[in-house]
This record gives sequence, structure tokens and C-alpha cells, in this order.
Amino acid sequence: MGVGAGAAMLPVDAAARLAAQGDLGALVNDVYALAGVERAPLALDPHRGLLELAIPLQTFLLSLGVATALHPKGRAMQLAWALLLIGGVLVALALTHRLTGADHIYWVSEVPSFSRAPFFAPFVNPNDGGFACAALACLAVGVAASRSEEQRAVAAVLAVVLLAGVRLSGSRGAMLAAAAGLITMGMMLGGARARLGGLIGLVFAAIGVWIVGPEEVG
Repeated sequence: MGVGAGAAMLPVDAAARLAAQGDLGALVNDVYALAGVERAPLALDPHRGLLELAIPLQTFLLSLGVATALHPKGRAMQLAWALLLIGGVLVALALTHRLTGADHIYWVSEVPSFSRAPFFAPFVNPNDGGFACAALACLAVGVAASRSEEQRAVAAVLAVVLLAGVRLSGSRGAMLAAAAGLITMGMMLGGARARLGGLIGLVFAAIGVWIVGPEEVG
């Protein structure tokens, strides 16, 4: 993804654009020719192209930082617990905003001033908060399967809280992501029978989507 986004930012001439973009490139070449531009980035929207390039770079740097932080033994579980506790606080904050009928994040921040309601504090977009809870719920299931009895109980409670956060966000995409993640975690942690059951469930789900119709399901 990073290579593709980076390549789209390279300045090209009319022939290279025509080869890469076909009929669309021909139209763009006409516009550039009218403006007197001989070479321009392949990306039709360079600003958006830079944003797309930033996403894989940020992901790489985040992965590198996490790998460095987890190199000493035991750091992975410490980070997991920290993330789960942050997720629990996140859900509690969002629920408090919802129960008090807050019009803005943190009540007095004036954010969001124009975005759609309801927000999912501290996220302006409820989808972002829902996906964060979905990812952390899967992490909670993984932690619950690998620690002592007391820690398993705490992780299980946090998993339920985070799934409630997914529902509270109202994001349908987050609910689908949580379901897919939990099925994957179950197949990874549950042994051969769990993997077989997960595969059978996915097959039946695919059949159901085919019968109902992809557009209707979407």
C-alpha cells in the first residue's frame, strides 16, 4: 500500500499517465495541456495521495514502536492490560456522556460543533470509537485465555464492557468487525473443534448472504 501510494506521487509526463490511467489519463492530459503543465503527480488528488501515504507510514512506525517496547519479556501483557483499562474508561466516558445528555465532548469543549450526533467521546465519529472497542474486545478475549483465573475473570468482564461499547457506538461496521474478530480469536484459541466450527459457521453465513443477496445484507 505504501509503495503504491508513494508511486502515485511521482511526477509523470503525458505518455506515462496515459499508460497508467487509460481513458481517464487522456482526459487529465487534456486538462494539463490546457493549463500548460508538462509533468504532474500521477495522483489525481495529491493532497489525498499524501494522506493515503501517511497511513501505511504511521502503521509501520506504530508497529516498530510497539515491537521495540515489547522486546523485554513481560511487556506485551503490561501493554495489553493498559489498553484494556483505557478501553474500559473509554466506554465509561461515552456512557456518561450519553446518560447526561451531553451536547459536546467533555461537556464544555464545544466539540463537535457541527458533526452528526450522537458522538462517542472522546471520538467525534462514533464509527472510530466503535472500531476501537471492537479491536480491544478481541484483545480482551486473548488475554482471558492466557492468564490466571482472577485475571481471566477481569479480562472477561472487560470484554463484555467493550462489546457493550461497540453496541453503544451504533456503528454497524464496528459490530461486523467485532463479530469477525471474535470468530477469528475463537478459531485461534479454541483448538481443532473451534476452528472447524468457525469454518462451518462462516460457510453457512456465506450461504445466507448469497440467498438474501449481498446488497440487502450490506
